[in-house]
Amino acid sequence: HSCSWPMILAQLLLAASQPTVWLWGLVGGGLDAQSNTLFGLLGYTLLKDTHGFSPERAALAMSLVAIPMGISSFGGSAVCSWLRSTHERCWLVIALALCGLCGLLLLTLTRAIILAWAGLLLVAVSIGGEGTLWAMIAEQTSSLRAGGGLISGLVNTLIAGVRLPRR
Repeated sequence: HSCSWPMILAQLLLAASQPTVWLWGLVGGGLDAQSNTLFGLLGYTLLKDTHGFSPERAALAMSLVAIPMGISSFGGSAVCSWLRSTHERCWLVIALALCGLCGLLLLTLTRAIILAWAGLLLVAVSIGGEGTLWAMIAEQTSSLRAGGGLISGLVNTLIAGVRLPRR
């Protein structure tokens, strides 16, 4: 079936009027920013320049970290299916976000190689918070009176906006 632009705009405004959508975007952006900053922008250089990793070891570390990231991504969604209450799921997302923050602190405030590896692991595990958040979004979009795809798109746009670099 077809939709008119005014109808799409009305649905977008309805989705944007939901405080939950904005909260999801901010939390998702915070979780996403940690991993994108470390694994997409600074990780290799940080390990090489700050922690004294050889170029080969830094590249290997950044490659190996994909394993706990993948496990955590699927694990967050799986744990979310076991936790039935929104309250418990929110605490899981918060715990994983704090895990990532601790990992970033270990990487930036210490020079010990073992703590660098621990920091990488903690940030990788924090990725599970994103899987949990998206599982919550998928389950709760029907109660927000706007299209699920539209809400997911808006949340994803907010996440991208939160993680944009500022000058």
